[in-house]
Amino acid sequence: MTIESPKLTNMQDAMDYIASRFVFDDASYPLLKKLTPEERQDFAVNHSAQHMAKQLGKIATHLEDKDHGGTGNPDLLKAALVKEFINILRLSELLNISAEELLSSVPEYMK
Repeated sequence: MTIESPKLTNMQDAMDYIASRFVFDDASYPLLKKLTPEERQDFAVNHSAQHMAKQLGKIATHLEDKDHGGTGNPDLLKAALVKEFINILRLSELLNISAEELLSSVPEYMK
């Protein structure tokens, strides 16, 4: 059985879809049963940051290969960039930062 991918038309839809697919619950993370709500939030943020670091490593692998005259791996780079985007949106949702707030904050942080 294949899962039909939704057509995501805006960032908030993407955030909502990602949050529905990557849930921090006791079934997926048994350690959560022992944690307070604040500790559960910290765990989720930390776990998301670990996934972000993992993708940055893949991006660095591609770039480091190119630095040494290699071709890198454009497919790996694209996948890592998309997964990093997913991680950013999931972390934003965990921190109660809406897509609208993310977008409206871009000019402020571009300074």
